Amino acid sequence: MGAATSDHPDTARRSFFGRLLALAMVARIWPGLATEPERSPALTATQRATLGVCADILVPGAAAAGVVEFVATMLGRPDPWLCYRFVSLPIPIGQFYRSALDEIERYCRQEFRSSLGGLSPRAQGEFIAGLARAQLDPWRGPPQSLVYFALRSDAVDALYSPIAAYQQLRVPYMAHIAPPHGWPSV
Repeated sequence: MGAATSDHPDTARRSFFGRLLALAMVARIWPGLATEPERSPALTATQRATLGVCADILVPGAAAAGVVEFVATMLGRPDPWLCYRFVSLPIPIGQFYRSALDEIERYCRQEFRSSLGGLSPRAQGEFIAGLARAQLDPWRGPPQSLVYFALRSDAVDALYSPIAAYQQLRVPYMAHIAPPHGWPSV
């Protein structure tokens, strides 16, 4: 007998149950998330501040390059250009970012008695190292390594994607399609 094709009923059933299992696993790891409807993509002032500080720790200069405007603008688009879209979690993108930023703030206030921005450079480094290694406990947000990956990638994109960044690095810019000039105007 040959292998099942994509239109075979067993393949469709396995695919459905695979997605259902992934959703159930996310709901177990991240309680209440799978059933919460997508809210407005806007970020609160606290979330914006947390994003700016966190991105700047991950990639110095990202805040000045407009990472907050980049992410906020992208969250308002139907198909955002954020690396989170390349992962397979069934969590709406806006919900992921809001939950991640809220959890960073909650964790820092609980464990360090300060917002991320109010911590010493050493404590900020310890927080980021724990986030990268998924060692922050108790953590109630999205998977830590995914939060690290997404925020770091966004910081790199905001800082190094515009043509001006290439000019500062003295690297020739050879884009197939030229991007906008800056994130606030995207």
